Amino acid sequence: MMNIPNESIKLKDILTSLKIGLQESWGYYQAIICIGDWSRKGNQYRVEARFLDLVNEACIRCSILTLAGFISKNKNSVNFHYLLNIANESLNLFLSQDKLAIEKSIQRHKNWLEALISKGAIGNRIIDKRDKMIAHLDREFVTQKKPSFLDDNPPLNADEIEGIYKQLMSIINEIETFYYDHPTTNDLDLSVKDDIDSIFTLIENMPNDLYPSKKTGGLS
Repeated sequence: MMNIPNESIKLKDILTSLKIGLQESWGYYQAIICIGDWSRKGNQYRVEARFLDLVNEACIRCSILTLAGFISKNKNSVNFHYLLNIANESLNLFLSQDKLAIEKSIQRHKNWLEALISKGAIGNRIIDKRDKMIAHLDREFVTQKKPSFLDDNPPLNADEIEGIYKQLMSIINEIETFYYDHPTTNDLDLSVKDDIDSIFTLIENMPNDLYPSKKTGGLS
């Protein structure tokens, strides 16, 4: 027999964990976009290119690593497949009385996730990049450079990735709406971009006499 209080706490814990993790991953993605925008303006803001490259690479790795974790079907992790499975098994926990609508919603999201990680789809490529370029460096990629391998791992499209983040957040919103029986809107946080813009603006406007000398490597 299901222990309803414990199962309810479990579902809420899963939702909370995914919301927090998704916002963190989205923050990495926003940092990538913002740094790219600033880099295309040129280096007038006097930040060493190597430093920007390292920060950008770190954010790319973290974004791919975390996003892949959300959409993969790892049975030992908290991901969106797990959320939907728990929701489907716990229809009696939802305050909404329209159980058929909940089931249809869950199935629609499951179908989207399955298509997302199908062979050749962008979600599958995100997971592949995590497994072969971030979790470890695949030998085939380094030593052989086979065209087929590179063809299977083309650059990821930023708009498509942003769409994935938005769809994952919409899943959370829909499940919470059914759970609480009232509309719930969790928005992806856009403040990271504003924060980075502020940092670069401060650097750009910093007096020359406070900027470290490139000749000495320290403050003049």
